[in-house]
Formats: sequence, structure tokens, C-alpha cells
Amino acid sequence: MGRQEDWEKKYNLDEEFYNDYELIEQLGKGGVGEVFLAKQRGLDRPVAIKFLSRKFAADQESMNRFEREAKVMGRLDHPNVVRVIQFRKRPEVPYLVLEFVQGETLRNRLKRAGACRHQEALEIMAGICKGLQAAHELGVIHRDIKSDNVLLSKEGKVKLVDFGLAKSTVNVG
Repeated sequence: MGRQEDWEKKYNLDEEFYNDYELIEQLGKGGVGEVFLAKQRGLDRPVAIKFLSRKFAADQESMNRFEREAKVMGRLDHPNVVRVIQFRKRPEVPYLVLEFVQGETLRNRLKRAGACRHQEALEIMAGICKGLQAAHELGVIHRDIKSDNVLLSKEGKVKLVDFGLAKSTVNVG
């Protein structure tokens, strides 16, 4: 059985999903799910798809947290925060379709190249602060800022990801 068939079975993917997306490769795996690089067929562009694992999809608290993450990120429209493209609240395995950032995490950058030059560190911190400021202006506290949740694009842009632990000081629906 190939990886496409494995993914179909694992995430209960159907024809409707494959009409919209083509899974290409796994980008990462976390405590509650996995993120894949995919192609959005209609617009012929790369996207990232974050699936909540079946185990957590069956848990109402985890499902609520995932939906809250989608709504919080969906409200944020800022160059330093990864954009949400779509959220599907499927009972088996929900997923988030996100802007794909070609690049690497800050953690991987530091592992690969070591400490940043002073100016580069200031630019990265400025991007993080701008993203956090945009979130805070909407009443959102990220609560999980770490080098794994900061993406650095090949063009040098800084993007915050993973609002799974975010706390909203306002009602997000």
C-alpha cells in the first residue's frame, strides 16, 4: 500500500477532498496531528494542510481547541501570521488548509546555520513582535511562541504558526 492510500485510510479522505487537493508529502508531525504539503487544484498553488489525528478528533475538548485555532487564525490577516484558507470540521478527521510558506522553522535555521547575525536576529524578532501585536489587537494570546512555531520564508519573511494553545480574550464564535 502506497503513502497516498495510507493517507486516505488514516484521514478518511474522499473524492470531494481529492477534487480540491492533492497531498504531496508530510511536512511535520506534532502531538495532535500532522501537516502536509498539498496542491490546491483549483488555484494550482501549494498549501499546507493540518489534520487533527483521529484520536483527538474523537475527543470533544481537542476538537473544540482545533476549531478555536481555525477561528482565531481565520480572524488574523497579517503578513507575519500564516493565513487560513479553509477549515473543514469533519467528524472523523477535521483539517485546516493554510498558506504554505516555502522555507524553514527558526529552530531548523538555528540548527543548520548557528546563531544569527545581530541584524538578522533583530529582523526576526521584529517580525515575531508584529505578528503578536496583530494577534493581541484582536484579543488573541498565542501562548506557544517557540522556534518551531516561527517560519522563515526563503524571501526572509517571518510568519507565526500554530495557534492551537491560543487564548482569546473575546468571543470567537
